[in-house]
Amino acid sequence: MIDVTYSSSKGVTTHILPENYNELSGKQVLAICRLFFSSVPIAIARLEALRILLSKSRYSFYRMSLEAKSGLLEYVEWVFEKNGLTNQFLPVYRPKFGLHGSFYGPASDWDNLTMSEWSACEVYYEWMISGEKEDALDHLIAVLYRKGKKGYDKAKDTDGDIRVKYNHNETGYWAKKVAKWPMPVKLAILMWYDGCREMMISTYDVFDDGAAPADVKAPGMFELIRGLCGTRYGSFDAVEQMNVHKALREMEILKVEAAKIPK
Repeated sequence: MIDVTYSSSKGVTTHILPENYNELSGKQVLAICRLFFSSVPIAIARLEALRILLSKSRYSFYRMSLEAKSGLLEYVEWVFEKNGLTNQFLPVYRPKFGLHGSFYGPASDWDNLTMSEWSACEVYYEWMISGEKEDALDHLIAVLYRKGKKGYDKAKDTDGDIRVKYNHNETGYWAKKVAKWPMPVKLAILMWYDGCREMMISTYDVFDDGAAPADVKAPGMFELIRGLCGTRYGSFDAVEQMNVHKALREMEILKVEAAKIPK
């Protein structure tokens, strides 16, 4: 957060503004995604982004002086640049319609995501980028957001994940329910997925050197999982259940060990 102070005829005023996506509240993330979805001119978008970051109502923002707005605009440019959203801004989503109740998402930074989930998401992510499937985003979200376990003690959080176990066979069913969710909500979840995805690829020295996140294709996930199979980590199915951070760290270690083997 950053404190911005400016002087006017009415005196000195200080505003606190977020400096990146991880400092936004869930309400602000959704508001920003609605802004992107609205396709308004960039000049208006910057003003609306400023209003959202200031958490002001439209009337309150309207009453601010033009001088103050103009001076604060430079602090919203990051909204239109790099994403970087990894904090879980929407841990639970309750659709306003239907009888399906609450859907729970993964933890911040993918702390409880499995290789099986990421592998499936990458397939749908690639379909979405290529335009192969119109409902690819719905399938991706259906993998991430699932029903909660019955009677799960949230305070103890014994499993570290309230969501029922991922079942590929049910993805299509739940994707049809996700299709009815508001587009800004779905776009916000995609923004979060993309931010976490970029973080994983840039954090772990596993992927090809110099490869941009968008260049890492879904088949690479299969290769990662296959590469960990064996006496140390177990079968393909066992590796699929590994936490993504643990799996990529193991891959880093294997990569270092392989480099030490004499030619």
